[in-house]
Amino acid sequence: MTYAWLPPFNLRELYIKNCRVGPGFPAWLRSQLVEVFLKNTGISGRIPDEWFLKISSEVKDMRILSLRNNQFSGGFPHEWSLWSNICVVDVSNNTLYGNIPSSMGIPSSLLILKMDDNHFRGEVPSSLQNCSSLFDLDFSGNKLNGILPTWIGSKLSNLQVLQLGSNFLNGNIPQELCTLQFLHILNLGRNNISGTIPTCLSNLTNLVVGLSSSSFSVNHRANYDEFTRVFMKGTEFGYTGDHTLNLVMSIDFSSNTLEGEIPEGMSSLVKLISLNLSRNQLIGKIPWKFGNLTNLESVDLSHNHII
Repeated sequence: MTYAWLPPFNLRELYIKNCRVGPGFPAWLRSQLVEVFLKNTGISGRIPDEWFLKISSEVKDMRILSLRNNQFSGGFPHEWSLWSNICVVDVSNNTLYGNIPSSMGIPSSLLILKMDDNHFRGEVPSSLQNCSSLFDLDFSGNKLNGILPTWIGSKLSNLQVLQLGSNFLNGNIPQELCTLQFLHILNLGRNNISGTIPTCLSNLTNLVVGLSSSSFSVNHRANYDEFTRVFMKGTEFGYTGDHTLNLVMSIDFSSNTLEGEIPEGMSSLVKLISLNLSRNQLIGKIPWKFGNLTNLESVDLSHNHII
């Protein structure tokens, strides 16, 4: 199959995994695709603007774009915001850089947005407030700055996974995050976050009683190999978007400058299997009711001032 080959048919769905088709972006990919999965394909260079423009003008029902684990570089094109039916955008583990386009919140149909392990800068775009159905947001492993937005809790009420670790975010942990009743993975570790741990974390319903997966998550994971990384026990574990991921209950606030005591209410998060509060400036004693956290497989409170 040559670089310039064009398929003699109308290609609508493309799934290529662990198969080298790069380093250039093949011309035969520039078809009227509605679902694109290119994982570990060796493609490098910029994501072609003309490809995004072609899709935006000719394809009105683009649903899934997954370009994970390649060598794409440059900025992320703005044109994808014209896809009114887009559900999944996953460009994790590339070398993309620049600000996350401010128009990214326009497609209100977005359910999964994973841009982790790139070189994006700037703030978390406020236009994401439009994505009220979003349930998996992963910006970890970038160079984002600014404060943690309060609207994440008030506008993105369906979030199940929130990964913002390994950036340069600052400010306090917003109280609004406590309203995310479906949240089961919360990673704010390795930032510059200060203040105290909110006492309202006991309101994270999924970590208290456990909730079954929402129907929208199950339906749209059927054709997408969702993948999420979680640090536990000093090791990075990878979980796929089947029932395994739904069972992971984790909070990571490590390597910040949090102060004050560990809230007593955290002892009600009985579904937690991993808790990492290490490398902060926490004081006081470990709440005696932490004995209630019988599901904990990993807890790290080291490098604090806890007695």
